[in-house]
Amino acid sequence: MKKYIKYFKKIKNIFSPKLKYLTYYKTLVINENWILLESQHGRGVDGNIFYILYELNKNKYKNFEIFLTVNKSSIAKIKRKLEKYNLKAKLIFIGSKEYYKVIASAKYLINDNTFQSFFIKKDGQIYLNTWHGTPLKTLGREMVKDFHNIGNAQKNFIVADYLLYPNEFTFEKITNDYMIKSLTKATHILAEYPRNEGLVWDNVEKIKEEMNLTNKKIYTYMPTWRGVVSKIDSKSNTYIQYFLYEIDKKLKDDEILFVNLHPIASKGISFYGLKKIKKFPDRYETYDFLKISDVLITDYSSVMFDYMQTGKKCVLFTFDKEEYFHNRGLYINLKDLPFKQTENIEDLMNEIRSMHIKYENKDINKFIPYDARNVTEKILDLVIFNKNNNLKIIKQKPNQKENVLIYAGSLQKNGITTAMKNLIENLDLNKRNYYLTFYAASIAGNSETLNSFPKEINYIGIMGKANFNIVEKIVFALYGLKIINYKLFFKCLKKAYGLEIKRNFGNIQFSNVIHYTGYGYKGLTLFSQFNSTKTVFVHSNMVEEVKNNRVNPKRLDVVYHNYDNIAIVTNDMFKPTKQIMKNKKIEKIKVINNVIDYQNIKILSKCEVSFDKNTISSFTEEELLNILENKKSKKYITIGRYSKEKGHFRLINAFNRIWVNNKDTYLIIIGGHGNIYEKTINYIASLECGTNIITIKSISNPFPILKKCDYFVLSSFYEGFGLVLAEADILGLPVISTDILGPRTFMKENGGKLVPNSEDGIYEGMLDLLNGKIKAMNIDYEEYNRKAIHAFENLLKK
Repeated sequence: MKKYIKYFKKIKNIFSPKLKYLTYYKTLVINENWILLESQHGRGVDGNIFYILYELNKNKYKNFEIFLTVNKSSIAKIKRKLEKYNLKAKLIFIGSKEYYKVIASAKYLINDNTFQSFFIKKDGQIYLNTWHGTPLKTLGREMVKDFHNIGNAQKNFIVADYLLYPNEFTFEKITNDYMIKSLTKATHILAEYPRNEGLVWDNVEKIKEEMNLTNKKIYTYMPTWRGVVSKIDSKSNTYIQYFLYEIDKKLKDDEILFVNLHPIASKGISFYGLKKIKKFPDRYETYDFLKISDVLITDYSSVMFDYMQTGKKCVLFTFDKEEYFHNRGLYINLKDLPFKQTENIEDLMNEIRSMHIKYENKDINKFIPYDARNVTEKILDLVIFNKNNNLKIIKQKPNQKENVLIYAGSLQKNGITTAMKNLIENLDLNKRNYYLTFYAASIAGNSETLNSFPKEINYIGIMGKANFNIVEKIVFALYGLKIINYKLFFKCLKKAYGLEIKRNFGNIQFSNVIHYTGYGYKGLTLFSQFNSTKTVFVHSNMVEEVKNNRVNPKRLDVVYHNYDNIAIVTNDMFKPTKQIMKNKKIEKIKVINNVIDYQNIKILSKCEVSFDKNTISSFTEEELLNILENKKSKKYITIGRYSKEKGHFRLINAFNRIWVNNKDTYLIIIGGHGNIYEKTINYIASLECGTNIITIKSISNPFPILKKCDYFVLSSFYEGFGLVLAEADILGLPVISTDILGPRTFMKENGGKLVPNSEDGIYEGMLDLLNGKIKAMNIDYEEYNRKAIHAFENLLKK
């Protein structure tokens, strides 16, 4: 019932204003005189966007119509600010029909953050992304958390025509860590931020007079945002509230402190009872008001670098730096910054009252090397009038290598992920640009796996929802309810998925796209629509998968016929794959054996036995180690997800028969995800031999455990290949496998032991292992890999 409610909710939402965007995108022509400005997703009009709007209100732009994005909570504040500066713009609510109309048809799009994930830049639109600060905290792939959730930012950078950076430091960090160097065709502008014009405007005394501050020593406090989206960090707010009260007591009569907090954080801070501390007046633009201060107090915000334009003192109040950086990375150590640090109120008060030492040239050249005066006019001259008034620009050319996109699935700890990593780590990564892709939400629990790939491998996450029209939304929901078949689903949605490619990847040209996992209808459908050489891998016996209701045969038939290559990982998979394809176009089927990273397996096996944070085991790490180190006991091991096809129950039954006469034997089962894990645990608990069966769920490095075992057993009902057989063999373990398609050819070619595909067959094989009748195979894995890589490379050739 929950499933039906879920899909009917989707149908209920098909009449949302966002639905109009697709219609506008397809039907509206570009209006050459429209300019859309968006700042922080409509939350305000401060910073770069304010100064761009200020410039656009000059007479030279009188023929343009300016639109400014707002949201309901910010509109009153924005109106006050526009009135104060006598600025005109048509305000449009983010998410309204008018918003979608303008973003689909405005010639010029200017944003200091990102447009939301629905956005598809039309050919002919001109997009300037200014971003919003020199980064102190790490960005993109270098972030400590959420580094997999950067796909929308990447897309915005990739499709932008102009990208603005206040210094080369920011240019390098954004282009490298968002992995866009070989993808973007943007003109990179290296110039001061428009917002820093506010710091050099000659109106300090005027503002002081308006605010009755002429004879005051003025301090400003601008702490960085510490929470997450729409959620206040109550602990930090409590600290800040306390510090404000303490500072208020210590300020002299001729001193005043103005505080500018993030809009969400400000809701948790009270200024009641504070005599010498005030909020930033919201009628002034932030930087226009900031420049009147004598000292800036901040912590980890990029405002510290901008404030250097004033030549005045900046003090860092880092009372929580250990906690703050626990889950955040730094590009620059705080001690290497040209600002004094304090961690308590006493030191802070002493520092803001002490003399300021001039900034050194090396810091000026690194962080604020460009002149802020008239920079906004120069930027708009370039973007709108294609006129360069001495701005430093870089046109970064792609490296001329082919781009290859690989769909990585959810990166679960399983054989497919291992096989993909083995392949990638053995490729010549200097020959092509390789990019992984995935649905970002699906890898949230496995995102750390991204960091285990070579640094040469970049990635682009797929984020947000597809832009479907009413009919497409209904078809999508009906397919989810299994009311319509995949053939109709594919026919109705293939054009929409073609547009999905542009939504997520812009106009990137990929020579090859490879759906490596071979599972998941959304990814399979998406990849089938690329204008590239398309390959889908087959890692299992799909005829058996169909019998077990794990895949839909009609879906596979449609999908396979829309790919150029069907890559099977062993010769054994030819017959079932041919059957799925109904004997049509079988020339597409290519054998690409799994690469086996034998050297790395040996290295990893020498590590200490160690559980991950999310590892679940029926024995403690210490108990397991004691068993592994006991030379008298014999240990059987199998590795495979907790799923029916792995045959764990018959393996357990076979072990039970072994254990009856051999009480000093153990069975270790290591697996990733699987829908019968709990059932397996309960079954083991019901057996007397259960005390000698160890289950381990989710472990990133099983090889130290595997190395310390005596025998390996593959008990599967069916497999694509059975990579774990090779891994066990590499570590010197005698192995047996059920006589099934997948492992069969590999075992026969290398003198391996195949046993009947039954509990009795497994039992007899386990007895032979215990009695020393089966030896390890002697395989030349270097030659094996050479052939596998050669076959894969042949797929990529034009």
